[in-house]
Amino acid sequence: MGSETDPIEIMNSCVNLLSNFFKPFSLQFFGSFEVEKYYKSNYSTIDRIYFHPCKSSIFMEDSPLSPIREKKDSSLSQALFALKDLKIDALISCANTGALLSASKIFLSTLENVSRPALCVFIPTRKSPVAVLDVGANVSAKEHHL
Repeated sequence: MGSETDPIEIMNSCVNLLSNFFKPFSLQFFGSFEVEKYYKSNYSTIDRIYFHPCKSSIFMEDSPLSPIREKKDSSLSQALFALKDLKIDALISCANTGALLSASKIFLSTLENVSRPALCVFIPTRKSPVAVLDVGANVSAKEHHL
């Protein structure tokens, strides 16, 4: 649970969402042993909330390649492995975006003919949500990358 925001604050917000959301779903957190202590003292008795302790975390100042090279036991890597193994249906991360994208590209399969990962966000509008896709375009991008 790496982020610029305190992981406990993120956990509390997610649990609040769970209690206010009508559709049944569960939350699975991947984080440090310190955050696990908070989970055990506050949420371990609540159905649909689970915690997976991890040995390390990816920090904002870490290299985007750190989950691939030296931190396969990190919360980010473990969450991606759970997604790959279909143990979870979706992954929400507040972590280092570069690390998330690089690890996703290596640990998860991409769609056929897709060579670069992209970020997508749905923005609510008055009529209907709009999807905004960030394909990471830069001055050296080739036509086939876009």
